Amino acid sequence: CIDESGSMSGTPIAWGKAVGLVLYREACLRKQPFLYVRFASGSAVSAELLKGEPTDYQRLLELSIQFYDGGTDYNLAFVTIMGFMDNKSRVPDSSKFKKADIVFVSDGIYPAKADDPLLMRFRAFLKDMEMKCYGINVGLPADSFKLFCNSCWMLDMDSRDKETLLNSDSPVLTQLFQEI
Repeated sequence: CIDESGSMSGTPIAWGKAVGLVLYREACLRKQPFLYVRFASGSAVSAELLKGEPTDYQRLLELSIQFYDGGTDYNLAFVTIMGFMDNKSRVPDSSKFKKADIVFVSDGIYPAKADDPLLMRFRAFLKDMEMKCYGINVGLPADSFKLFCNSCWMLDMDSRDKETLLNSDSPVLTQLFQEI
């Protein structure tokens, strides 16, 4: 799930999209489906199920150059993920996604509250589906991920070692891949 709010413009969204591409590559290597969710606020949300085929990679690249530039509303992503799994025409057998991993990439600028009914429903959904949720924060440290993610990491966009930041030696991605 990639946050495409205005505060993510520039370097943060470039790194966020790069993380999405690396995660897709990992899903392909594992021969697992990949649900790519882009969200901002209002009605700015989309979800595409990719199966690791060459045409899917081209579609992911097309999605990676698009940018909503709205506000941030995690609820859109929550509803989209839960709705996608409930949509029998798109996902005839949602049990195939049982124990799936969800990764949010965001600058975390969103006033999430632990007692929000939708957030509580999303956490219950994760528990029912035996899913784990992870957060990669690009930008300022924020606590919003802690309300719904099992683990979260801060991506240091100012790292001098940009070449290895998103390769297999990256501490952030190494830890993430060890968890998923």
